[in-house]
Amino acid sequence: MDNVLLLKEKTAFRNKDFDENGNVRASALLRHFEQIATDHAELMGIGHDDLMKKNRIWVLSKLRFRMHGKIRAGELYDIATYPSMGRGAAYPRGYYICDEDENLIVSAMSQWCIVDFETRKLVRSALEFSGEYIDIPAFEEKIEKIKYSDPQAAGAHTVTEEDLDINCHVNNCRYADMTSEILDRNDFQSFTINFLKETVVGDRIDMFMERAEDGSDIVVGMLEDESVVFQAKVTYL
Repeated sequence: MDNVLLLKEKTAFRNKDFDENGNVRASALLRHFEQIATDHAELMGIGHDDLMKKNRIWVLSKLRFRMHGKIRAGELYDIATYPSMGRGAAYPRGYYICDEDENLIVSAMSQWCIVDFETRKLVRSALEFSGEYIDIPAFEEKIEKIKYSDPQAAGAHTVTEEDLDINCHVNNCRYADMTSEILDRNDFQSFTINFLKETVVGDRIDMFMERAEDGSDIVVGMLEDESVVFQAKVTYL
């Protein structure tokens, strides 16, 4: 089992990871998923510093999670991550969060790609991981495309330095926060988010919202030139 491409860690959630109703924030889950993915990439020799030697970086393009139970502050959880076989320029990665009784609490799937740090262009790099893949997808279906017809203006956010990540662009977790702020709730059953364009300090992101026929809510963030920054689709408990 030593060659299995799997990393498992213990983790806990802080009080600030929850809203006033005790719902875990989507951004807190994304932060935990990104952290363990970062840890695993470093152990595999494909972390941030390793890629930067070739002027490349990892970029998260989409993520979806589904709640199967309730996350509680102060309790210990097992969080696990594993990569799937790369497809083209996409590198899927799965995640699970289980409680200490091994009950599944959250499942998630993400898709990463590699871009040139300077040009921000996609790099088709056939990375080969040394180890045995776990062929167990977090979901039977793929991360869905988010479709909408006529979303209505719902607010705006101007990017500040507090929003930035290590690459000096808005951290993906902040887009999850923007989604929650527009919806004014965090009681999500499922949460899908696509990241389409990077933003920097001073950018104004206009928010739009649409209620889908199935009862899900869609939030779209756009720049002034109407280029789409992110799309999110949520269902509720």
